[in-house]
Amino acid sequence: MLPVARRYVLLIPVMILISNTATLAYVIWPASSMEKIFRDTPARHMPTKGLKLYAARNEHIAGQLVISAQEKPLSQVEVAMSPLRHSRGYELSPQAVSLSLVKYVYLGAHDRDYPDPLAPLRPFDVKAGQNQPVWLAWVIPKNTPPGPYKGRVTVSAENEPAHTIPISVNIWNFTLPDEPIVRNAFTLSGPILEYEGVADGSAQASALVKRYYEFLLERRISVRDLPVALDSPEAAPYLSDPRLSSYRIPGEGNVEPGLINRLEQHGWLDKAYIRVVDEPKKAERFAKIHQIGKAMRASHPDLRQLVCFNRKVPGEFAGGKPFWKLADNSVQIWCPFAPLFSDPAVREAMAQRAEAGDEVWWYVCCSRRPPYPNFLTDCDGIEPRIVFWQMWKYRVVGILYWGVVAWRSGDPWENPAGRVDKYPERYGDGMLLYPGKTVGVFGPVTSFRLENIRDGIEDYQYLYLLACKSGSRQVSDKRVDGVVKSLETYTREAATLDRVRNHIGRLLSR
Repeated sequence: MLPVARRYVLLIPVMILISNTATLAYVIWPASSMEKIFRDTPARHMPTKGLKLYAARNEHIAGQLVISAQEKPLSQVEVAMSPLRHSRGYELSPQAVSLSLVKYVYLGAHDRDYPDPLAPLRPFDVKAGQNQPVWLAWVIPKNTPPGPYKGRVTVSAENEPAHTIPISVNIWNFTLPDEPIVRNAFTLSGPILEYEGVADGSAQASALVKRYYEFLLERRISVRDLPVALDSPEAAPYLSDPRLSSYRIPGEGNVEPGLINRLEQHGWLDKAYIRVVDEPKKAERFAKIHQIGKAMRASHPDLRQLVCFNRKVPGEFAGGKPFWKLADNSVQIWCPFAPLFSDPAVREAMAQRAEAGDEVWWYVCCSRRPPYPNFLTDCDGIEPRIVFWQMWKYRVVGILYWGVVAWRSGDPWENPAGRVDKYPERYGDGMLLYPGKTVGVFGPVTSFRLENIRDGIEDYQYLYLLACKSGSRQVSDKRVDGVVKSLETYTREAATLDRVRNHIGRLLSR
């Protein structure tokens, strides 16, 4: 299991093994999990006192160690982690840590390799004058006593002496809940079986799809559709999982009453939604919204309809009316395109819907960037995190994303443009996972971006817990203002976000 990034601190420089850094064959330096390290990023020519991370219990943390070869290449580099121990004898289980190799994909529009896939760590080579980041990640058990846990990372190469770097993980005195505060729905639909080399209809195919589903759920991501039929007995464990934040009832809105009664009887209906109409731009699509809404009110008033909107005024037919007036009384989960929240009228209307008891989500996708943050491969590393701080700022409680395995243009390891027909330079759109077969894994390989999305979800949990503890949402709002000013203006510095988040961690630990 590969956990996500948290925080790093670059401490007072000290010499490691060799007093003159100019004589080092390679340099090791820490980087934030929000920082994309390119092969040619200038090495920080200073050995450091160590890598320092902070996390709550039941949280996923990560950082990067970068190995920078100097004038000659490195062969068969290996990275080993010692146990992390507390001064009172407690130890973080070795099963809690995973090490991964940051891999690169070529983006033609930039004529450059970008870091994104996080593959299993095996011995690797580093060319002279280039970098190779290693991703270090932990899952912090719920029963971990608070305090600092210290250990060492040893980097060795076949042709050079080993270096040892101190590392410390400080555990806060609070626990993140299993239940996701952020509702979300990510679509797991694409040629998984084709690129994993598994026959459709086989037992292996079923196990593979379930592995993809669980892999996302481990990252606090709820998949739009369950990996089994919703009306089957096999659905019960998935519907009962506290980590599940939402799921779709498939179909065109004409739901079987017996299914709804069963979902309601077991307390599963509150996470369900109907989604039939998407980004309506014609009068007949709004008519369909109202048709479904009317049927739901008559037979299943607790069932909710989710609709995405990508325009404030959908078309000439609307006569200038915005989407919320055209769909009023038939939508319970409003999901506008995130950049629409730049419009004060949209923000006010969505706030009114939330006050009336509806939920307000949003979605990001292929267009309208920059300056808006996104999940694309060539976005700044911090952007997936920023999306969730902006959600808090604008009172958005859920997020929808259209795909995680939309490998429409071929093998994503070779062609990371998900929609080459429409958006040939929108790299990584709808593609947050890589097929594991390429690197000898049964199941998905995660990405830099997906790990930071989970990190952003956990950031939101921090903000929620602080608001609950203080009894005032404004206490968290004030912290958010130090990271996000608007949809267009936000920090791009990992250290800034970390500083604010560490402050929240200290407040929650009291």
